[in-house]
Amino acid sequence: MQHPYLSSNQIAKKLNIPQSTLNRIENNATNPSLENVLNVLIATGNENRVGEILSVLFPQHKKKYDQIFSANTETPLLDKYTSECATNEETFLIIQLAFTRKGTTQLEIKEKFGTFGVKKLEQLLQDQVLIENSDGVITTDCEKVNVSFGDLKKIIQMAIEECYQCETGHLSYQTESVSQEGLDLIFQELKRTQVQIRKILYNPQYYGGERVFVGLVSDRLIKNTVDDN
Repeated sequence: MQHPYLSSNQIAKKLNIPQSTLNRIENNATNPSLENVLNVLIATGNENRVGEILSVLFPQHKKKYDQIFSANTETPLLDKYTSECATNEETFLIIQLAFTRKGTTQLEIKEKFGTFGVKKLEQLLQDQVLIENSDGVITTDCEKVNVSFGDLKKIIQMAIEECYQCETGHLSYQTESVSQEGLDLIFQELKRTQVQIRKILYNPQYYGGERVFVGLVSDRLIKNTVDDN
């Protein structure tokens, strides 16, 4: 209704879903997938309703959403194009540097990635994925963002592969057998740790030139075949 002069195909492209899927959704002839629901919410500027919609349509995913995003549910969800740039090998590190409070500069990108990196940076600036202020610092127009589960998984994997060094970083992994109660306690402990780490990351007392990544992850080794509910 907001775009009466666009064809259904054009609207589908804006929503990043197939036209046939859009038609079925409009005709109430299908139950849209979680991915398509997220695409529609992001494209229509309703990222803040993700939690609300999940609780109605995908209660099993809402539980996982609360476990991951409980400390920052009011933080907007990253738009689809920026998410694609953040999970692209050619632009991943540029995006990560720019999304820190210190940001980055054209000089830093040239020193680390050469002329190829500069070209990629210019495209990101042109597409307004990143912005450059009057001091030449390149950053983003939002201080914090959330990303979808799939993109978050990709980002963590890429950060470990491209950034982790055993000499300076910390990496641990363990498997064990626990009850559902034990698993819930692990998730609760991870959430508490996440909150404490954020307090350090955003405390002006500890602001500095070191850019770091922090990832917390835990789940079952074998997926459940039945609904948790």
